[in-house]
Amino acid sequence: MGRFIYGVLLAAALAFAPIAHADPTQDYLNQLSGTVGFTVTPFTSMFLTNAGNAICADLRAGVSPEDAAQRQLSYPGSTIALTRLMVSAAHQNICPDVP
Repeated sequence: MGRFIYGVLLAAALAFAPIAHADPTQDYLNQLSGTVGFTVTPFTSMFLTNAGNAICADLRAGVSPEDAAQRQLSYPGSTIALTRLMVSAAHQNICPDVP
């Protein structure tokens, strides 16, 4: 009887457990926020997200990672080192399907 109740409780817990959903954009922002040179705030996250999506569009269109990094140099305070990190983070998290 105890095993039956345990089994029912376990089945109920699994049935009502929250489903984990990965958020590629948030993973991208989290990766950047752990990097020196990036300050991720609600304000900057909008710009970084737009940049990450633009990077992925470039990569999908056949633009090289280096050229995609060069294209992001227009952002205030950006350097080639930082934009290369953005390309890497975007590629890993937002568009890992791009070879």
